[in-house]
Parts: sequence; structure tokens; C-alpha cells
Amino acid sequence: MFDAERIAAEFCEFVRIPSISAREKAMAEELRERLQAVGLPTWYDDAQRLVDGEIGNLWSRIDATAGGKPTILLNAHMDTVTPGEDIEPHRDGERLCSLGDTILAADDKTGVAEILAVVREIVANPFPHGDILVCFTIAEETGLNGAKGIDYDSFSADCALVMDGGRTIGQICVGAPSATRMVYEIAGVAAHAGVRPEAGVSAIRAASTAIAGMRLGRIDEQTTSNIGIIEGGRAPNIIPASCRCVGEARSHDEDKLMRQVDHMRRCFEEACYAVGATLSVDEVSSYRAFFLPNEHPLVAAAMAVATELGHEPQPVRGGGGSDANVFNEHGIPAIIMPTGSADPHTLEESVNVEDMGRSADYLLAVIKKLQG
Repeated sequence: MFDAERIAAEFCEFVRIPSISAREKAMAEELRERLQAVGLPTWYDDAQRLVDGEIGNLWSRIDATAGGKPTILLNAHMDTVTPGEDIEPHRDGERLCSLGDTILAADDKTGVAEILAVVREIVANPFPHGDILVCFTIAEETGLNGAKGIDYDSFSADCALVMDGGRTIGQICVGAPSATRMVYEIAGVAAHAGVRPEAGVSAIRAASTAIAGMRLGRIDEQTTSNIGIIEGGRAPNIIPASCRCVGEARSHDEDKLMRQVDHMRRCFEEACYAVGATLSVDEVSSYRAFFLPNEHPLVAAAMAVATELGHEPQPVRGGGGSDANVFNEHGIPAIIMPTGSADPHTLEESVNVEDMGRSADYLLAVIKKLQG
């Protein structure tokens, strides 16, 4: 039903508007104008306080047309990773991609464009429904901060449909892991590397030993871990007195996550003790896992619609976090819906144009199914 080419054209307009995390104001203002153009109210919250950002989450609402219907929250995030400036979309057959020197920003401006198309359709051709809330969040890529900054006492929703990431039509993300972010600060002793190296304690050596003995990557089907940042040292001729390492661990199982976090900490503790360095550790929960079974009404509706549209329903557990984690943690059942994009966070990121239309069809059909 939806015109995929029209959605794609609007998507291309959006990706040309830079919206790196915490710098989403221009994108938000553009979306606000387009929502107001179809007669919808818009407002911002103050989620930017968590990230010292330019602007908060953008909200809108389609008022209910019938009583006794559920309130549905539609969500996509406005921010992107880097390199996300000066994006120029390029058509390659049925796919859109960048010119190869930036991301495409399909994560998550496909979701934004598809929600906007669905919102226009609902306004133009109303049917019996409850309130439909729209929330375009900020700073998702830096730790789901936009969703974390929402005042959950200020509204209520029966469920949320999160348009984020790729996945083929019919594939529904019904679960995602918990994650913990760890920062390890190692303090050694500086010394001249050529004159008195034996007087020094190398913080980098301690970090290297710790990481070399660590279980990293895919630990099991439910658990992953990584050390993603290593910083330290001042010059080649100075034994490094400091080293900072930043890592993460994720798991769908809370006990497995705790064991992996403990293992990584012990590796650093033992390596620092062995060379006489000192260690400080900061471990912070990034987000909590969620899982909705096939019998859950939200999942059942999405699966039924996939079948009706001729797609194989594929409920899956994802490996990344999204605003859906935060919504579920606050008691709003949420699933992640397909958008048609692929290879997020890479220079090879792309989106299938026809799938953008199909994703919008799927989203609208699920909304109608949930309204009964």
C-alpha cells in the first residue's frame, strides 16, 4: 500500500541532516515541522539533561478515535553514530547506500521515515483506535539515554513498537540482552625506559596481561564480551604509569553476565597484583534484558500479521540493546520491528527501497491488529 519510493525520498532528505548523538536539534526540528503539517501536536521532554545535549526527545500524539482501545507507542531514534556528517545517499539498484566514506544512517532514519509515513496514513484515513503516541528519541547510540531520560510517570502506554535496525519482514526481535560497561583504570610507576626501566611499573603491561588471559568475543549462545578502548602512556621512552581500558559484557542470562563481569575484573586484578600496579574499576549496568514469548499478545499479533502478509513469522533474540530494553524495564511491553536496513554502523550500510514500503505496511497492519 505504501509508496516505497516516497518513503525512500524522504529518508534521503533525513540522512542529509546530521544528527550525531546529542546533536539532534536540526533533525528534531525538521520532524516537528512535518508532524505539525498534518495537524498533530508536538512537544519535547528534557532527556537532553542526561547527555548535555541540544534538545530532548520529540513527542507527538494521534488522539483516540474510539474508547476501550489500547494506547500504542511508536518509537525510532533520531541520532546516528559517526562518520555521520555530509552523507550523500546513492542508489544502487534496489538499495540505497552511502558513497562509502560515511555511514548511511539507515540506523535509524529508516525507522523514522517509516513511522512518519504510517502516522500520515492514520491521520488521513482514520480507523477506530486508541491514543497513538510517537516518540523520536535522542542519544540511543550512546547508551539508550533518550529512552532513559523519559518521565515514565507522565504517560501510559499498553505496548510499544520500536522501529530500529534491519531484519527482514516478518522477523521480530522479541528479546535482547542485559549489558554492563566496565572502565578499568590502572596506575603503575613511571620511569625512564632506557636508564632505569626496573624502577618502573608498566600499566600497559598489566593491561596487556589481563586482556591476553581474558575470555572475549562470543562466550556462548547468550553471552558476548569485548574490550573496545585502550588508552595509556606518554612517550616511547617512559614506562607508562597509567592505562585506561573500557569494555562491555552482554548476556540474555543475568547469572552468566555477572560471571563474565567477575571474570574480567579478576583478570585485571591478578595482572595488576603480579606487577605491583594498582587498579580501580567502575562497572555500570547499561540496560536490562527483556524477552517476550510467542504467546504474549504483542508478539502473537506481530506474528499473525506477518503470516497474513505472506511472510514467515520469525521471532528472534537480538544481540544489541535498543530503546525497547528501557521500555520493557519500565513495564511497557515492546518489540523491535523490521525496517529493511542492513550492516548498521559500517560504511557498507544500506537499505532496500521496497522493504521500506513493506516495513511501513507491516507496522500499520500490526497497529490495526492490536486495536482489535
